[in-house]
Amino acid sequence: MLPTGRKFSQTATYSLMNLSDLFTQLILTPRSGLSVRIDLHRVALANAADRWYGGSGAIQESGTIFGFSARPSNGATNLGTTLETSATYAITPRWSVYGFVGFMKGGDVVRRLFADNTLTFAYIENQFGF
Repeated sequence: MLPTGRKFSQTATYSLMNLSDLFTQLILTPRSGLSVRIDLHRVALANAADRWYGGSGAIQESGTIFGFSARPSNGATNLGTTLETSATYAITPRWSVYGFVGFMKGGDVVRRLFADNTLTFAYIENQFGF
């Protein structure tokens, strides 16, 4: 079985290996059929000699790509802080709509690799059950 970070962090900016992830989560159900989730993560590499890994694992049956990428830390450990919000609304018992918005403020690892250190990631899903 291959790991996925989606259950814990949906911005998909990091994988769950070699990290320290301090987070808090609030899940609300303000009314029947509606669920809201808010997560705040403070993410750091396990040590400054490690790499910043991204991806979720195997994506093809053959070839040399395994589905993880790695970027150097350049001697830093602070990957950043994310704020993630999501909501699920059940339109019918078999149909729900899911929306997500995540923000990340990159730390020293990100700043040493990119000119900008902010990320906004959003999506909407329709989920049908059979």
